[in-house]
Amino acid sequence: MFAFAIYGPFFLLYLNQTRGLTMTTAGMVVAISSLGSAVSQALGGMVTDRFGRRKSLVFFSALDVLFNITLTFMVAISTPVWSIALVYIMGGFISGLKQPATTAIMLDLAPRQQLTEAYGLAQIVANIGWVFGPLLGGFMFSSFSYAYLFAIAVLTSAACFILTLAALKESYAGAKRETSFRVAFSVKADRALFTYIGLNLMVFIVYVQIVNTYSVFAVNELGFTATQYGLLLSIASIFAVIFQYPVTRMVSIRLGDKNALFLGSFIFGLGYISLGWITSFAWSVAAIVFITLGELLFVPSASSTVGRLAPPDQRGRYMGLLGTGSGLGIAIGPLLGGVLFDASHDTPLLMWGALAVIAFAASLGFLRWFAVYKSRLV
Repeated sequence: MFAFAIYGPFFLLYLNQTRGLTMTTAGMVVAISSLGSAVSQALGGMVTDRFGRRKSLVFFSALDVLFNITLTFMVAISTPVWSIALVYIMGGFISGLKQPATTAIMLDLAPRQQLTEAYGLAQIVANIGWVFGPLLGGFMFSSFSYAYLFAIAVLTSAACFILTLAALKESYAGAKRETSFRVAFSVKADRALFTYIGLNLMVFIVYVQIVNTYSVFAVNELGFTATQYGLLLSIASIFAVIFQYPVTRMVSIRLGDKNALFLGSFIFGLGYISLGWITSFAWSVAAIVFITLGELLFVPSASSTVGRLAPPDQRGRYMGLLGTGSGLGIAIGPLLGGVLFDASHDTPLLMWGALAVIAFAASLGFLRWFAVYKSRLV
């Protein structure tokens, strides 16, 4: 997460400001990369059920290191922008393959009644990467070549690979199953799962805007520097690190996953519509912190709810399909955000309000989903 937090939020800026692409085109590149990640998560989940968690994670982590090395070299020598976009898209596919293994490992190890807390702890660790990554990335983007941001990603992804190889023990050795894209996307007759994934997709369309569309909006429209934008993300991550576990404990003891998903989605909507009135850095900090509160409520409960739906021998596949839904939202989000930005950046309330409506609709959908499928959650 530290690696991605350094270069990820600034990739749209690199394509737009350094390489001269329009926001719609740049958003399409990020969208296709996210789409590849979304598709590959379903396949990666099936692979981890078939071959085991550790073996899968070691292999995919090695591919991730090679991708970062390649992209660092290409950015450093300024190869044609289409070639950088192509390799970035391939990197999204690789990243998606390894994600289900990590979420399935936590599902293997955590007590059933503490799944939400387990995923809350994972969010804390991820947000530690976001505390330092955007701040460092913003400073480096303003002062050095963008290639240096990817060079740090090479080092961190290599460290991740070595740690996985040396220290991670197997939590599920795998079972013989057919392995294909057709099988990866067929969890037969589980309407509850696919309805839930659709609602999750809607939320992630909105959730991802803060690290894509808002980066260009903050720099081009509000006049922030890249360092200031990185500072915004770091402040949000500090808030998340401090308050994630208390919020998750409150969800486990009092609120429950249903209320957490409803409130988290609703807060996303309120937070994003507030961006339509913001004109100063201080108010941006307040809005970002409020949006982060929605994240604290939503993300751990989103994973733990699917964990309770999943049969023990299909945990990788179910978590992979959840990742596919999230990834589709992350793919659609930058493209939709880029189109809205190009069409209505001079009326920000319209741009951010359109996104907020999606989050509000999802919040009501979660209430209905739990009313219908509550008996499936054990």
